[in-house]
Amino acid sequence: MNFSRLIAVLLVFTLISACKKDSEPNNFVTATINSSAWSADNVTLTTSNGKRKLKGNKSGNMYLEIELEESATGTIDLTGNQASITYSDGDDTFITVLEGSLTLTANEDGHVEGTFSTRIESNFSGESVNITNGRFRFD
Repeated sequence: MNFSRLIAVLLVFTLISACKKDSEPNNFVTATINSSAWSADNVTLTTSNGKRKLKGNKSGNMYLEIELEESATGTIDLTGNQASITYSDGDDTFITVLEGSLTLTANEDGHVEGTFSTRIESNFSGESVNITNGRFRFD
């Protein structure tokens, strides 16, 4: 094999390898919280009494939890009763939704997926956090 063919083969291999996308995990919760990237280390989904609870946990007792009606579809106003978001930074828990929405692209047994953004307040300190670019999936 001559040197130009070897270079061509290596170039094609490099281009093909560069085009591969890193695949996302099947289960994730990610968001931007007060301008900082946040991503759960592990995610659980439970269903009970007509509600689904998706919880993304992170070290240091941090978590972001989404609770929604089993029958919920489409875009949901988080100030209503169909869905809620709770966030804990490990020191304080933020539960009172001041504004926000959640858009479901899937909500069925064993599979929920969607996006969200919200501003929630702590019942303890009165501080609020802004959560944007929220995404979640559980398969």
